[in-house]
Order: sequence, then structure tokens, then C-alpha cells
Amino acid sequence: LNTGQLLFGAHGFIAVGAYTSTLLVTDLGFSFWLALPLAGLITAILAVVIGYPALRVKGVYFAIITWGFAQSILFLFIRAKDIFGGNAGISHIPPPNPISIPFLGELLFDRSTTEGIRPYYFLMLIIMIIALYVLYRLEKSRYGLIYSAIHEADILAKAVGINIMRYKVLAFAIAMGLCGLG
Repeated sequence: LNTGQLLFGAHGFIAVGAYTSTLLVTDLGFSFWLALPLAGLITAILAVVIGYPALRVKGVYFAIITWGFAQSILFLFIRAKDIFGGNAGISHIPPPNPISIPFLGELLFDRSTTEGIRPYYFLMLIIMIIALYVLYRLEKSRYGLIYSAIHEADILAKAVGINIMRYKVLAFAIAMGLCGLG
């Protein structure tokens, strides 16, 4: 989903996703399995809010805006110690509930043992494979052709009737939603 924009602020969206899922689990009592997709969704919604005005500029200006946003978010997380824990962050995050997989047994998420860390790896591997599949399908679809046209010549794409702002914001939201999910 390359639209030709240079992004320096992905770390801010990763932080938004991480703190969103953590606060949903620790403060609101959500299950990890519900908080995980919600973190990606909330990050994608924030990307739409930030991306719509930021994507009106190109090149280094977009990079500066996204970097400035990310630094502002990190400053907020450090300064709001009561909510986000300041420099230390949030500790005592409960692990995900165990999941049972037919024919394989139960995956127990336990950070205190080497054996308990392995399910985290497989969880991230599964999420990565799903994300790569979704991105591959998007790239090979009509949307992929539109994104390629926007990347190569956005003025020409606009001239043939493509709403480039809509597709740029959508690509930005999908990418940042995946960052928040990660």
C-alpha cells in the first residue's frame, strides 16, 4: 500500500496501540483477545484523524508532521504519570488467557519461563502471517492498482477520477492500524 509518502512517526502509533491494549486490560478489565483488535482499530481511527490533514502535504513535510505527532504522543505518555506510568510505563500487565488448540493442547502465556514465552512468538507469527496475507490480497486487488497509480503519478491518478486523498488516508489507516496491533 505504498502511496509514496515518507513516514517517520510509526513509533507513536505503535505506542498508542500498546497503551490502548494495556489500559483496556488493566483498567477496564477487557480480555486480551478483545483488547488486541480494539487497539488496532483505535489506532487506525486515530490515523484517519491525523492522516486526513497531514496527507495534504507531500514528502519531507509529511514526515515531519508524523514525527512531530509521534514525539507529542510520547511526551504525553511520559508526562501523564498517573495514567501511563511516566518513564517506567505500566507494569504488572496480566498475560493473555490460555487458548486451547485442537490436537496441540493448551497454549499458556507465562513470561517467567522459557517455555511460556514461546506462545507469544507463535501469536505474533500468526498475526504477521494474517497481516501479510491481507496486504498481499489488497496489493493484488483493484486497490493495489489504485495505490500503484497514486504512487507513480498522483496528479494523473486524480485526473482520471481517483479520489487520491481517500485512498491515501485508507492506506495510512490500515498501515497504522497494523502498527497498533503489533
